[in-house]
Amino acid sequence: MNRNLSQILSEISALELSEKLRLLELIIHNINLSSEQQYLDWISLYGSGKEIWEDEDAQEYVNNLREDRQ
Repeated sequence: MNRNLSQILSEISALELSEKLRLLELIIHNINLSSEQQYLDWISLYGSGKEIWEDEDAQEYVNNLREDRQ
């Protein structure tokens, strides 16, 4: 751990809980703003997992789910 980070952690430990929570909120907000937006390519997922239901009748599957909920 570099010296700057150690100093920051030392200063954080001296903060009140409410200040630590506010700092955490600011850090999370900063990370969200600086992160590149990543999008999921839904088209590439088409058909994935189909082997899971390969031999399963759709209506039978739904009926089994409904039975399990009761």
